[in-house]
Amino acid sequence: FLHSPYFNTNKILVKLFDHLTRKYKGYTNIDENKVFQFIYPGKKVNKKRIRDLSSEMLGLCERFLAEVQFGADAYLLNLNYLKSINSRNIRQNFQNKYRQIEEKLLKKNLDYDYFNNLQFIYKEYLKFCNSYEISSVFDSVNKIRENTLNSSLFEILRFNLGVSFIEYEYNRKIEIIQIEDFLRLSECGKFNLHPILKIYYDLYRANLKFDLNTYYIIKKEFFENKVFMDVTVVKEIMVNTLNILIKNINLLPEPIFSKEIIELLTIMHEEGLFYDNNGYMIFGYFFMYANQLIDSSEFEKANIFITENQSKIVQDRMNIDMINTMYGKLYFKMDKFTEAIESLEKVTNSDVILYLQKKQYILMSNFELGNYIICEQMVLNINKLYTRSKRYTNDSNGFAKFVKYLNKLLLSLYDKESLKKLFIILQNETKFWGKKWLITKINGFIKIKKY
Repeated sequence: FLHSPYFNTNKILVKLFDHLTRKYKGYTNIDENKVFQFIYPGKKVNKKRIRDLSSEMLGLCERFLAEVQFGADAYLLNLNYLKSINSRNIRQNFQNKYRQIEEKLLKKNLDYDYFNNLQFIYKEYLKFCNSYEISSVFDSVNKIRENTLNSSLFEILRFNLGVSFIEYEYNRKIEIIQIEDFLRLSECGKFNLHPILKIYYDLYRANLKFDLNTYYIIKKEFFENKVFMDVTVVKEIMVNTLNILIKNINLLPEPIFSKEIIELLTIMHEEGLFYDNNGYMIFGYFFMYANQLIDSSEFEKANIFITENQSKIVQDRMNIDMINTMYGKLYFKMDKFTEAIESLEKVTNSDVILYLQKKQYILMSNFELGNYIICEQMVLNINKLYTRSKRYTNDSNGFAKFVKYLNKLLLSLYDKESLKKLFIILQNETKFWGKKWLITKINGFIKIKKY
């Protein structure tokens, strides 16, 4: 690139680049004085000249990266060629090239740029028709009109779905585009009937007001049209579907929710959609999939998934803690209570939620092992912790309730009447971590005939 006189006419830059490449690995710790002496031997060091050369080199680096990206994009090359021959009045070549590009675009799997790319060539064709084929202007205008609406609908729906998830995830309201009038316009013109736009349209409606029938329609539409989508659009639709399910978890029966979540996550995993642009597995998907497999009692599959993929995520303290928590949960569900405690003891207190979850599973594991005295001591220490530290007061998952009722259970183990009262109280209690487990344990002690 630097040797090409079309891009670079300064031969000093070639000499500078070759020297830096040979002498400075990674282009770090560069000695400007030595570099100047190499380029201009015997001359006094001129800092301004070094800055000028650096600036010129930076400009060429930027141009090089832009050329590489441009050259890799066949569509941009074709579009610019189309513009070039249009401005030069090469009619036959223009028409042939336009038809080739349009045919390729229409056959291409839909990606984020699909409608925009069509828009650019339609506008170029309109310029051509205005000059040479006035009879085709109206056809060209209609294509631009329809594609503009499709493009706008696609971007607005994608934006609103993304923002609504951010609102849900961070529990804050964001002022978003009001698109109901626009949607009514698209409905009148039936622009929402483009099969993939229809999926986004239905996702938007399901996000506003969820119902299971709409979800199944989206699912059917997705699998029917998946073959026509680029992988980026496939991932975006699946992520949005996943988000809508999670957001409406309380509206779905547990078996249906679990089945649908596992099906979505399995497809995403099998198609390599769990990874970010740097090749790391996105921890949220890793954690969600592993947990769903554990909750669905697919223990062997969960163990294989965690073991095979834990090295593919970013290895920071938080992620390591979450992996040990998952192993603890897995072993607990498999009735391997000693192994569960061993894994959970590795979890630090860097994250409040994980720390509380760790304590809960250690408590339950010790209870299952019959270590009631250890449980009593742990409950005492946890109550002291709540009194001592404000860090644990924001207990959104109800761990404090779990500890309170576990303590009542420990005090009532051999008092059947007290256990029956506790059973009724718990059944009427709001949902919290470990409620189901506590009810099962209390019921088990009630059924014991003799103590």
